[in-house]
Amino acid sequence: MKIQLTPEQQKRADTLAQMTPSEWDAVCKQCGICCLAKHPFCPDIESGYTTTIYLKQCCEKFDLKTHKCSVYQSRLKVPHCEKVDMNLILNTKTLPASCGYVEYIFGPAPFPASVDFNQVHPTPYDDNQPEEQLYKDIIQESVLWTERHR
Repeated sequence: MKIQLTPEQQKRADTLAQMTPSEWDAVCKQCGICCLAKHPFCPDIESGYTTTIYLKQCCEKFDLKTHKCSVYQSRLKVPHCEKVDMNLILNTKTLPASCGYVEYIFGPAPFPASVDFNQVHPTPYDDNQPEEQLYKDIIQESVLWTERHR
C-alpha cells in the first residue's frame, strides 16, 4: 500500500529521487537506527501497514561507537540489510519518522527516535528467536517512531 502524498510532499519526493548518490547520502542523519533489528508488530487494518518495532540488537557490521556500517560499500550483501530507497521510504513504515529521508518528504517527526546505543548489542537477528527474548529486546518507545504526519 502506498502512502498518499500531498502535492508538496510529492514535489519533495521527486527532488529526493533525482539526487546524485552523494546528495542522497548527505540527507542521511547517520543515526544508525536503520541498522537495528526490526520486527513487524500489530498490523493496522485501516492503513494496511504493519508497525515496525526496533530491538536492542544490531547488525554485527554496525560500529556502536561511530554509528556507521563497517562494510558500507558492500552492506547489501549482509543478511537483513535493506537498501534505503524511495520504495522503502514511500511504501513501507520501516524507517522511523525522524529518518532524514522521511523528514525530507514529510517534515519533522512527531516522535523523534533516540537510541541509547550502550544498551544495544551486535547480535545477528534471528527470525526464529524465542518470543521471550524478542520482548526482552524491544525498545519500547519504538512503537511510536514510524508515526507520520497525516
